[in-house]
Amino acid sequence: MKSQSDGDLSDDEYDLCSSSSSLPVLRKNDKDYSTKISNDYNIDHSVDNKLSCFEKILCLYTVPLNKDDVDIESPLSIIDKQKSIIGKNFTDFYINYFQKYATPLSFEFSDFNPNLKVYKISGKHVSQFTNVSPDIDIKIIELVKEGESHVRGLIATIEDDKIGVPQFSDWFMYHLLEVSKLDYFKPSANFTSNNYHKIVADYFNTHLKNHIKNDLWEAEGQYSFIEKLKYFTERMLPIQAILPAFPCKSTNLQKVSGTEPDLGEAFALETLMEFCRDVKKKFYPPGFKIWIVSDGHVFSDCIGADDCVIDNFTSQLHDLYLKLKKQYSDEDNELMNDCIGFFGLKDVFYSEESGKLFNEDWLSGIHLKHYTGSKIEHESEICREIMMAACNTDNGRLSKQVKIENHPRLLLYRGFTKFMEEDIGQLEFISKMSRKQQKKLAAKIAFEMIKRNDAYSNLVDLCFPHYMRLSIHAHQNSGPKYGIKVVSPTKCRVIKSFSDLAYPNYDDFLHIPTPWHNVVIKNMNNGKYYFGRSNIVAQAIQSKSFIGELKDNSNSCTYYELKSRDEFEDCEFDDVFDADEILSRLKMNYLQAKVDEENDNKAVLNFLNHTNSNKINAFMNTNNIDATIRKSVDSSNTVVFDEGSASSSKTDFNNLTPYMTKLNDQELERKLENDLEELNLDSANV
Repeated sequence: MKSQSDGDLSDDEYDLCSSSSSLPVLRKNDKDYSTKISNDYNIDHSVDNKLSCFEKILCLYTVPLNKDDVDIESPLSIIDKQKSIIGKNFTDFYINYFQKYATPLSFEFSDFNPNLKVYKISGKHVSQFTNVSPDIDIKIIELVKEGESHVRGLIATIEDDKIGVPQFSDWFMYHLLEVSKLDYFKPSANFTSNNYHKIVADYFNTHLKNHIKNDLWEAEGQYSFIEKLKYFTERMLPIQAILPAFPCKSTNLQKVSGTEPDLGEAFALETLMEFCRDVKKKFYPPGFKIWIVSDGHVFSDCIGADDCVIDNFTSQLHDLYLKLKKQYSDEDNELMNDCIGFFGLKDVFYSEESGKLFNEDWLSGIHLKHYTGSKIEHESEICREIMMAACNTDNGRLSKQVKIENHPRLLLYRGFTKFMEEDIGQLEFISKMSRKQQKKLAAKIAFEMIKRNDAYSNLVDLCFPHYMRLSIHAHQNSGPKYGIKVVSPTKCRVIKSFSDLAYPNYDDFLHIPTPWHNVVIKNMNNGKYYFGRSNIVAQAIQSKSFIGELKDNSNSCTYYELKSRDEFEDCEFDDVFDADEILSRLKMNYLQAKVDEENDNKAVLNFLNHTNSNKINAFMNTNNIDATIRKSVDSSNTVVFDEGSASSSKTDFNNLTPYMTKLNDQELERKLENDLEELNLDSANV
C-alpha cells in the first residue's frame, strides 16, 4: 500500500529545487495564474488508475424532497467538479438518465441510516455528462438529513481507491454529505430583482480586499465574485464566506511575543466584525458571516507547534471574539451577532453521526512525515491523515513541477522554503543542526506543506461548496479566491523597522502581513499603532533611542509601547529584556565577591541581611554601583543575548527577540567588572 511519501524528492533534488538567492516574487500577468497555484492538475480517470475520494467526485447538488410532485426544471443548488457538465444539463441528466438507468447499489452504511440511498449508472449512459471514459461507471449517493426538506446528492466515479480501502471512500462520501454546507433552499418566493450583489461586491473591493500590482479584480474577479454572491442575495440569505486563517502564533519569537492571541488578532477580528456589521447595517439586511476555518492542525507539526497549542489558541480566539463584541454599542452588538464562525479539521471529521462510524484501521497505510519535534495529539493526527487520504491529488505531480524552471509551483516551493528556513531555525529541535541541514529540512517541510495545503483547499472546497472564498494570501483576485487584509491599514500600519515607517512592498503571494507572524507596536510619541515583527522592538530598544514596555489592554491583549528616550531619561526599556534582574544579579555577584575577599564573611552577610537599604547604600555606595552598571551597559559595544547565542556583535540585531533573560556576553561581563573596580569600594569599612 502506498503511503503519503510517494512523489517526494531525493536529498539532491531538494537542494537543486530549493536553491534561490532570494525570496522569489510570485507574480505573473497570466490571467489564470491564481488558479494554477492551487488547481494545476488534470485528474487521470482510467480503468486501472487509483484515485483519492476528491478525485472521484464530479458533482454536489440539492433537489426537492418530493421529486415526484415537482417538475425538476433545475436543482436547488449544484456544483460541478472537474470536467463534469451535469449541472449545466441537470434536468436532462436527472429525468432521462438517472431516473431511467439508475439501479440500487449495495452500500455498507445504508443500514446505519435509512435516509441514505445509493445508485449506480453505467458509464456508457452518462459519459456525455461526466466527460470521463464510458468504461467508468458512476454512483449517486443521496441523503435526507433530519429536519431538512431537500435531498443532498453526490455523484462520483466508481474507481479503485488510492489507499486500497473501499470502505474509507464510501464513509468519506457519506460523511461529506452530512457535514457539507448544503442546507440552503430555492430562491425566495418574495425575491425581486435587486442590486445587492453589486453593492456588496463594491464595498468588499474598497473596504476589505487586498490590492496588488496586476490585480485582476476589475477585469475578471468581480464578475465571478458577484455570481457567487447571487446564490445568497437571490435567496435573501446571509452571505457566507470562509477564511482559512488564524492557525496559531508563530513559533519564531523574532516575530511574535508569545503563544496567545494578542492585540493583532483583536484588530483582525474587529476588521472582519466591522465589515460584516456595515454590510448588514448599510445595505443588505440579511447580513454577512465570515467563517474562520483554522488551518492550525493542518500544518502544526510542520511549523513546530504542538497540537495542544493549536487547540488553546482557537479556544482563546473564540473567547476574544465574545469579549470584543461587548465593546460596541447595543445596536452594533446585535448587528454583529453570529457574524463570525469557527471551524477546523476536528469539526469536519469528529461531527455528525457518520463521524462515529470512522474506523482508524482504514488508515493503517497512511504515514505522515514529522520534521520539527512538535508534540502530536492523536485526534489531530487522525484528522490530518483523513484529509490527506481523501483529498490529496498530488500523485507525484509536484515533484515534477518543482523541477521545471519558472514553473509557478517551483516559485511557490522556493518561497515556502525560504519562509520556513527562517522560522524553523529558532526551534530547539532544529537549532542544533548545521546551516546546510536546516536548509535541506526547510525544503522538505515546504514540499510537505504545499501538498497539505492543496489537500486542505480541496477539503474546504467540498465542505463549503457555495461559500465565498477569502484568503490571507495575495491573490490576483480573478477568483475563486480573493485576498483580504485582515488588519486594516487605517488602524494599524505595517512597518519593517521603527527607523523607517514607510509601508514595505509585499507584492507576492506569500505576504499579506498577519497577526500570527507579527506584533502590534504603539508609538507613544504620535499615538499610532504599527504592525511588525517583535525584533523591531528589540532593534529599537537596543539602539538606545527608544524605551519599550510590553502592555495589556482592557481585553488582556498584549502589545508593545515604544517612545523616544530623552537624553537623560532612565533606561526603562530594561524591563522588556528582564535587564533589571540581570543588573541586580551582577551587582550581588560583585558584592558577594567583595565579601569573599574579607575574612569575616559571616559578619558582613549578617550586616547585609539586617540593615536597611539606606544604611547599605551609605556604607557600600550601591547607588554608585547601579549607576556604573547602567553606564557600562549603555556604553558597551555589545548587546545582551539569550544564553547560548553564538555572537555578541551589534550586527546581529536581526537575531534579537524581546525574550532575552540571560547574560551570555563575556566582553560585557569583563567591562562591568573593570568599571566596578574603578569605584574603589572598600568593603573593609562595613
